Amino acid sequence: MIRNMARFKALVVCTALCLAACGGDSGGDGTGSSSQLHKKPSKTAPAGPTREEQTAGMVSAASPARGADITDLKFDIPTRPEAGRPVSVDLALLPLVDSPSVTLEIIGSEGLTVPAEDTSANFSDVAKIHVYRKSVVVTPAAEGMYFLSVMATFRNSDFADTRSFTVPLIVGPASATS
Repeated sequence: MIRNMARFKALVVCTALCLAACGGDSGGDGTGSSSQLHKKPSKTAPAGPTREEQTAGMVSAASPARGADITDLKFDIPTRPEAGRPVSVDLALLPLVDSPSVTLEIIGSEGLTVPAEDTSANFSDVAKIHVYRKSVVVTPAAEGMYFLSVMATFRNSDFADTRSFTVPLIVGPASATS
């Protein structure tokens, strides 16, 4: 009973996040107006592809956060989700601030199974010049619309700052050829 209530709450939160994301600008203003809470001197930029090049083809996850952003999250679903079949969801965390520790908490909506080993991820010494990746394998129970909620918590010695994101999955019927 408690688990069903928790799933219901997660579904309500996911739905609210999706609806909130529909009404705003998905891009930043590029002026560096991110939260000052976690700012440290920037580390040297790596040689090689930029963060944008590393996440080309990925889609930005919906987030209700406005203003003092601390991170962006992009995702990719490389294969078409089918009912009853595991599907990989590739996540890319693009921090806008440096932080000693970042934790991702991942929750599936009702009917979307997320294995225990994929429900969280921890990153240390996070720098805003890098992309941090996590691949999650989920299994949708049936056809329909599902949501993967991702909470990114940035911690330092004095406080924590969290941003939530929603990744939608539209699941079709299992193909006869698979």
